[in-house]
Amino acid sequence: MHIGKTLFPVEGIAPEYAAMTIRVFGEAAGQAWLDTMRPITPRMSRIFIQPEWVGVMDFETRFPNALERAMEQAQA
Repeated sequence: MHIGKTLFPVEGIAPEYAAMTIRVFGEAAGQAWLDTMRPITPRMSRIFIQPEWVGVMDFETRFPNALERAMEQAQA
């Protein structure tokens, strides 16, 4: 399977990385982490991946086969 990918260099820390860091670590810890990263991260790269095929697992209307079988066995 071929997966298309594209790299885009970003000077410094990418804004989406900074936003994710603050969201995950919280404001104070996220800013502290970013302050630590800035001197050692002169640039980052955004990686865009384009798959050839995508499937949707809709667990509200359909369960994976193994899960369906397990549920049937548990009810029997």
